[in-house]
Amino acid sequence: MLSKFVRNTAIATFLTLPVVSLLGVHSALADRRDVTVNNNTDLVMTALYVSSARSDNWGPNRLSHRLQSGETFELRFNNNSTQCVYDVKAVYEDGSYDRNTHNLCQTSTLYYYGYGGENR
Repeated sequence: MLSKFVRNTAIATFLTLPVVSLLGVHSALADRRDVTVNNNTDLVMTALYVSSARSDNWGPNRLSHRLQSGETFELRFNNNSTQCVYDVKAVYEDGSYDRNTHNLCQTSTLYYYGYGGENR
């Protein structure tokens, strides 16, 4: 009876190790600057630009598709930068935009509200 218990415990432990390892790998691959962009405006978000707060250039549009009202987008980083503070510009279908500076190491979601952006 004891040997059957030991065998079952060993099998259960062996089977859970790969799951624990995979969870550890996923956490190690996640960048602390990764954020969810939440479009709660009344407009479609057509572009999302992210740049270093020290940069004069926006770089490419980071959206993979037009972000409809109520949709979210996972913004991922895949470089080895230790920088946390970024300028983020959300552009809407009417040409208006929101531009803010965010510490992406201290937030997990960027929320956009209202009817379009505060700037034209």
